[in-house]
Amino acid sequence: MRKLLCLLLLITSIVCYGQSNDSIVTIRGQVVDRTGASLPYVNISVKGNHATNGNELQSKNNGLFSFHVKKSDEGHCSAAFSYIGFKTKTVALHPVKDINLGCIVLDEDTMELEGVEVKGNLVFHDKEKSSYLPSVRQKKTAYNAFGLLYNLMIPELKIDRRTKSIRTQDDRNVAQCINGHEATPLEIKSLRARDIIRIDYYPKATGKFANYDAVVDYIVKVVDEGGYINATGSMSFLTPAEGLDVNVKYHKKNWDLYSYVGANYADNNKYHLDGQEDVETQQLNFTKLTSTDHYKNKANNQYVALQGIYQDDKNYLNIVGGLSRTNNYKQDEFNRTVYMLTPGTYEKRDSSVRPSRGLMPYAQLTYEVNLPKKVYLLFYGTYSFIHNNYDRRYHESDSDPIINNAKEDGHLSQLYVRGTKKFGNYGDLTVGYILRNDRYKDDYSGSVDYSRKYMSTSHLVWARLGSAVGKKIYAQLKASLKFIHTSINEYRDNQTTFSPELYLGYNIDNTTRLTLENNIGYLVPNNALRSEFEQKISNYEILRGNVDLKNYIYYNPVLTLSKNFNIINMSASVGSMIYSHSVQDVYFGEGDKLVHTFKKGDRYVQSKAEIAMTGYLLNRSLQIMGTLSYLAMNTNDDFRKSINNWTYGFNAMYMIGNFSVSSFFMSRIKSSDVMSSLYAENPATYGLSMSYNKGNWYLSLDYNNPFRRNPLSRGYLNSNCYKKSMKLRDSSFCQSISLKVNYNFDFGHKKVEHNEVRVDKNISNSILK
Repeated sequence: MRKLLCLLLLITSIVCYGQSNDSIVTIRGQVVDRTGASLPYVNISVKGNHATNGNELQSKNNGLFSFHVKKSDEGHCSAAFSYIGFKTKTVALHPVKDINLGCIVLDEDTMELEGVEVKGNLVFHDKEKSSYLPSVRQKKTAYNAFGLLYNLMIPELKIDRRTKSIRTQDDRNVAQCINGHEATPLEIKSLRARDIIRIDYYPKATGKFANYDAVVDYIVKVVDEGGYINATGSMSFLTPAEGLDVNVKYHKKNWDLYSYVGANYADNNKYHLDGQEDVETQQLNFTKLTSTDHYKNKANNQYVALQGIYQDDKNYLNIVGGLSRTNNYKQDEFNRTVYMLTPGTYEKRDSSVRPSRGLMPYAQLTYEVNLPKKVYLLFYGTYSFIHNNYDRRYHESDSDPIINNAKEDGHLSQLYVRGTKKFGNYGDLTVGYILRNDRYKDDYSGSVDYSRKYMSTSHLVWARLGSAVGKKIYAQLKASLKFIHTSINEYRDNQTTFSPELYLGYNIDNTTRLTLENNIGYLVPNNALRSEFEQKISNYEILRGNVDLKNYIYYNPVLTLSKNFNIINMSASVGSMIYSHSVQDVYFGEGDKLVHTFKKGDRYVQSKAEIAMTGYLLNRSLQIMGTLSYLAMNTNDDFRKSINNWTYGFNAMYMIGNFSVSSFFMSRIKSSDVMSSLYAENPATYGLSMSYNKGNWYLSLDYNNPFRRNPLSRGYLNSNCYKKSMKLRDSSFCQSISLKVNYNFDFGHKKVEHNEVRVDKNISNSILK
């Protein structure tokens, strides 16, 4: 009897399974653009006959899609394919049997031909991100991703074209990703502007970006097979420098393979220092005047790297290995020093020779997997070895030279694990763990013989809960618990910190977003300051660490408004950085020596208000961006003098055909540091640029600070027994002319046949909406 029941149950299961399969129809295909490149993460909305795996779907990273609908002999349903920057296409479906739609070809909504007006909005805001759509003209103004991002003039971002740094309006770091995955600097450097569909900016990263402060995500076309070779040569005049970078990318099925190689050379003689130091202790009382007579710094650097990325609908694997070499083979500095003593004045000549050499091999592995029920896991590991040699020879004519020869070996490793669970449209929960281990061994010889073994191990556990309230409000709460163990020779230190963060985003409409954020964290002094290390700087000055420095809490509230007025984009913010304590420089006399060390300072506050606006004129052929900010702060010393700074700047770019002409200006900037008593003032910077883009060639010419002959940065430091002021000329602010040439070409691409699906106009209009 039992066997008979089991047999009947098995037959019933098979029949039911067959009926279940017979009632389901599979719809598949691929979304591409007119060039045949795949479009990743296209939104697919199924209407009419409901899909069995949800009505709101997305294509995969290579544009492929597959979904199931209920079989119907008479009924109709439709699938709408929508993508920011492209026209929505709706396809009628007759779910009688499995259907292969072939290629769904989407047409750009921002097509820009000569004499044709740009259509559609180029900026979209929602509660989590802003999407920027570069036009064809804008893509021609740059050859790589960073250049395009800079030329878009996004008001929410502060981009330094000189240092290539990207920060938010409230000075948070910005991570750069490609199609949803963090990219290496070499990937960003080699990513072509013409391959970018749009740029998504997440002011407060969510989901799989939850471990970053903010994210710029380049959404890039994907080809079925083939690659490109990209070569860039650069040359600078006035301050001689040359560089050559070559990279190759090849895509085959699910693999992207990269190779990078590059070298650069610099010959810098644009350095001059005029300084004054006033020393007044019980045994020391003099004024020291220093002026640079001669400066020469020659360096050459090389790098090579290989990278492989495997990606399918569930797995993402990224493997990187490389080697970089630095060599400052000549660094000579000759200074004239005048000591003004009580009995009289006399002159000395100083010399300083500081060559350095370094070597760094590194490896990195990232693995992401998409599990059922919208669970995502990430595993990340990296290791690098650092070897540096550093020589310093400081000589005053009437005394023995001070010689410091340093040899440094470092081992840096990091392990990162993260899991994310999405709850549909309601939000997501992310937890993560980061283990970081840094080990250095420094050996100093010469005038001071000293060996230092430094080890830092940190464990960071964090959780972040994001929740959407309707279509307009997004809230995020993040809590981090960090344990840090540090050892420097015999010194041991353990620190535990807890940091909560709160973020609220309100999407007023698709043109306006209002965000409120408050971060609570810890100021962590450099471990070199929290050590017993002591170094002789000059014949009268000793640098000494302070093991009593601790971590100090800070608060960072910020309110930001982003608004798009069709031809004007605007972002305004107001916020503060409030530190419970700062770290100050301290000077005191010890016999016939001046000791420079560090101490815990008083509460330190920086308050800032900023507004940035970008306007588009002449059918978007002319872009103008203006910024205005006000920063209120105090010096980080015992005198606490106020430093109030208005900063303003503008960028402008005019595009016509294959040419573009641009200019920029940024006023002088005053700054004070919570980790140092030195406060500074940098001069204004400005420049002109022209570019030409034709076919596979890109050519640009930059002329920075053309009317400036002697730009000076100024620095000041005040204590009870030591005062310092200096005027510094640096190549960063001097005149410079640079020429850059880029050439790239595709290879191995297959011609894609578009089996376009036409819209069935016989179905009900209500289904197509």
